[in-house]
Amino acid sequence: MARGVADGLAFTLADKPMVRVETLTEDKSGLAGDNAPDWNARVLAKVRGADVKAVVITMGREDLGKRFPSEPPIEFGVDGWWSTYEKKVGSFVRTIRQERKPVLWVGLAPTGNALTNTDFVLLNEIFRGQTEEERGYFIDLWDVFLSDAGEYSSYGPDVDGKNLRLRTNDKIGFTWAGYRKVAFFVERQLSRLLGGYGGLAFEGVEDDPDFIVLTGRTTSPEDVLLGGDGDQEARDGESLAHQYFVEGRPLQSVAGRVDNTARISQ
Repeated sequence: MARGVADGLAFTLADKPMVRVETLTEDKSGLAGDNAPDWNARVLAKVRGADVKAVVITMGREDLGKRFPSEPPIEFGVDGWWSTYEKKVGSFVRTIRQERKPVLWVGLAPTGNALTNTDFVLLNEIFRGQTEEERGYFIDLWDVFLSDAGEYSSYGPDVDGKNLRLRTNDKIGFTWAGYRKVAFFVERQLSRLLGGYGGLAFEGVEDDPDFIVLTGRTTSPEDVLLGGDGDQEARDGESLAHQYFVEGRPLQSVAGRVDNTARISQ
């Protein structure tokens, strides 16, 4: 599923050569299980010192039914399993955030199985809570993949508004059209976060995830205040803005405008 989301993102961003999508996936693996990957270490090796602007995560499907190794093992579904899983998610998100990378966690979508949906809802609550606690972004797909009646449907509008099959035969996975739809919502948040992928979106910010640029850098770097010494050449003491805001001179009234208080004579 993570690879499908990555492929959908790469397709969506194909016309933006300044953006590259790199994948880090492990088939049929998540955070639980006797042989679960050390995701913290693997992600650190991928992002530390690299030009990574954001990390997108999706997982959880493969964790259902798997225990956590312990003495005795923590079996799936018990209270201890959910609390252990929550700690794993929190540790994973914190590891990325400590590298000053934005985190976007893609939530699980509804399925055609009521019991699976119950587990997915609980997992989504954990993903949302732990991600937002670290000032990350949770992308909620639940309502996006429900019918107008609020029920599961394998069909729905794709990114172009056409009614297509979005889910696979197991009623859990996604078709290509479904992955493109997931990628649409991920890319929308990425664009907001990274300033539309403009080449100047992170200039002088040292990739600070708490500094959000919506339209790209158009002003001075962060180490120079607007109007500071570094902006001397750009000042114009004769400009109306300088006279009004700095010197406090009143602006000349414009004849015929509603704010013209000059006396009108006949």
